[in-house]
Amino acid sequence: MSGAGTPTAREDTGGGTRDGDWEVSVDRLSCTGTGMCVHAAPAFFGLVGGRSQALGSPVEPDETVLDAAENCPLEAIRVTERATGRVLAPEEF
Repeated sequence: MSGAGTPTAREDTGGGTRDGDWEVSVDRLSCTGTGMCVHAAPAFFGLVGGRSQALGSPVEPDETVLDAAENCPLEAIRVTERATGRVLAPEEF
């Protein structure tokens, strides 16, 4: 559990999420086009003009989307819960 006592997206046991509950965005100005997200979650990200782009949003919850956001070296990917606006990834410490 996170330090504030609130479960993170990976720890949330409150019934899960529903289809299309996550918004995925990429800050294309921050992205350097490493392609790590495309490799981690090819169904959700693509490289366009040398920069990452979300292939669709909103999306159904999928662990690979969180992994891609967490592993982005520039934290250019943001995943938020649509209903609450809570940032699911990248996690802030």
